[in-house]
Amino acid sequence: MKGLTQELSKCADDFEQIPVYMQTGKDMQALKLLGVFSEKLNELYRSLLLSDVTELPFDIQIEGKSVHEYQKEITALLRDIVSSIEEKDIIQVGDLAEYELAPLVKTLINGVSLTLN
Repeated sequence: MKGLTQELSKCADDFEQIPVYMQTGKDMQALKLLGVFSEKLNELYRSLLLSDVTELPFDIQIEGKSVHEYQKEITALLRDIVSSIEEKDIIQVGDLAEYELAPLVKTLINGVSLTLN
């Protein structure tokens, strides 16, 4: 779990590069980063369901929100990012990734990490 949270934290930090990728024609690198992030996030969600193995509470609350609420918010943001990519709105992609998705993911990861310790 600790390794997974570190990987997700790095992805969230790397979201700052998405606007640069989009502005320099490196759309595939942005998509690759989002793909890796999605896979790692999915691993985290599955791991959180295994509370007997992870020793995390099944009903973990992070800053007053359940993991399910974070899932819904992150999924909605990912959909918005995909739509913005399809519309070639690089400003919107960058803003969503850097200013909305990254902080949300960092809050989730920090909450899980604190609970692990």
